[in-house]
Amino acid sequence: MNNLLQMFGLKEGDIVQTRAKALNCCGWSEFSTETGTVAVKTLPSKVSTPERVGSGLGEVTIRWTSTCVGPDCRYVVIITDPTTNQPQIQEVSTKEFIHSNRLPCVQYAYTVTAKNACGTGAHSGPLFVSDGAKPAAPLCL
Repeated sequence: MNNLLQMFGLKEGDIVQTRAKALNCCGWSEFSTETGTVAVKTLPSKVSTPERVGSGLGEVTIRWTSTCVGPDCRYVVIITDPTTNQPQIQEVSTKEFIHSNRLPCVQYAYTVTAKNACGTGAHSGPLFVSDGAKPAAPLCL
């Protein structure tokens, strides 16, 4: 779709009407009827790498920036837990996410992508977060 936008010099927000033809082994169909007018939309841009903005016992809050706007704009947060090696996927409508029930001393990875009616944008860079630390060596008395 982005190639067509470039080919016709369109940008997001332009108003267009379209018609289409179908092709099979017997040839081309006639043009379809025109669509109503629609505004051009594009895939959302890549969001910023998330940042840790808060934490509490067993939870962390992350936030990111994005240029995705409109009522159909949503965000997909992908959480990678190395203890299960299974990504958890959470969809949110804000530019912030609170991850609860985290295990101590486990390094979680977070990536975020924006999505709208046109599809899903590129993934952000990862944010790695671990709570807790190894204890200090004991003192021998």
